[in-house]
Amino acid sequence: MSRIRIFNDTDPSTVLLETREHAAIARELGQVGVRFEQWQANAPVAPGASQDEVIAAYKADIDRLMAEGGYKAVDVISLTADHPQKDALRQKFLVEGWVANFTGSDIAQRFPRYERGQALAA
Repeated sequence: MSRIRIFNDTDPSTVLLETREHAAIARELGQVGVRFEQWQANAPVAPGASQDEVIAAYKADIDRLMAEGGYKAVDVISLTADHPQKDALRQKFLVEGWVANFTGSDIAQRFPRYERGQALAA
């Protein structure tokens, strides 16, 4: 499941758009240069699958993306509920402004986050 919520950048209480529709999410993210795709694995991926198994299951899309973008490496991260560093690793990816180089922006701290178990507004 994917969902996007776009807020007024000066008023975190004002939601400008909220949707779970793939095409709408792709369109909105595309306007700011972000690619959004949903991939189907070409083989089942079991919980606890190795990095190699995950990469093999998505190989066609990974190869396409690497060719299009000139990327040289691919990585997989898998966290279980009992991973000792899951909160720290999750936090790293939640901080908006982190795209290979941390920007130092505090914008992510000013907006609500979707947290596991949190009720979703209708």
